Amino acid sequence: MFAKRLSILVKAGIPLLEGVKMLKNSATSRAAIAIYSQIVSDVERGKFLASSLESLKHVFGDFAVNVIRVGEMSGTLEGNLNYLAEELKKKQELKRKVVGALIYPAIVVTATIALSILLTAFIFPKIMPIFDSFKFELPFTTRALIFVSGVFLKYGIYILLGFVALVVLFIFLHRLPKFRMAIDGFILKIPIFGRLAQSIIWPIFAARWDSFSKAKSWWLRRRGLPVILSATAFTGERFMRSRKAF
Repeated sequence: MFAKRLSILVKAGIPLLEGVKMLKNSATSRAAIAIYSQIVSDVERGKFLASSLESLKHVFGDFAVNVIRVGEMSGTLEGNLNYLAEELKKKQELKRKVVGALIYPAIVVTATIALSILLTAFIFPKIMPIFDSFKFELPFTTRALIFVSGVFLKYGIYILLGFVALVVLFIFLHRLPKFRMAIDGFILKIPIFGRLAQSIIWPIFAARWDSFSKAKSWWLRRRGLPVILSATAFTGERFMRSRKAF
């Protein structure tokens, strides 16, 4: 909504600073007011809008910041804001569809895991004495289940704590650019998932670059804006670097 509303105000001839102030005055939540206040303060001190949003990257994201930066440097801020609004709208619609499609599989997987834990931790230990009374050798799968059940009963709390620690560590490391790039590069090298990721990313790259070219991209050549900056703005620096394009 920020990009769409601001693009309308800029198109109407309202100065950027005044437009952001109007958005601030129309905001209802405290968080939005605080964000707009910071943007207004930065712009009043002479910062570019993109530079201000960069300090709020956790709110707006790299893509929005880079698109706005290219718009400011090329003189096409209005068009880039409108383009950004359309792209974010498509992204939200796609996200809703994906989440809707994954709800049922997620429920099935969760129920399966919960049932497995229930059987392993509570049901299976009660019937283990019956298996112990058998004088013949049990099948491998049954012996494996007995072993897993014993491990969970003895070290279950440590396994749970270790899993939580790994999740927290991954979340922390995922904030580091080098770690994210390493993960992206690893995913792209996986035989099946790598091809799937590339089949999704490259069409997005082509579509965004095509839209970018149509949106007065001649300003880039005229004003000497680096191609690398324009490419990373519309595709994401992580993806471009993970492909070792530069």
